[in-house]
Amino acid sequence: MSAITQGVLTKQIVHRKVYSKARMGKTLEPIIRELEKWGKQYLKVS
Repeated sequence: MSAITQGVLTKQIVHRKVYSKARMGKTLEPIIRELEKWGKQYLKVS
């Protein structure tokens, strides 16, 4: 395997990981916001 092919494959793998993380982030964002809201309310109460 040449260095060029290895570099391209590495780039694709990294890109895929970043992409799936971004997709997960979009799913988790509303949940995190709800948790933050709940956390702030909880801090106000205590």
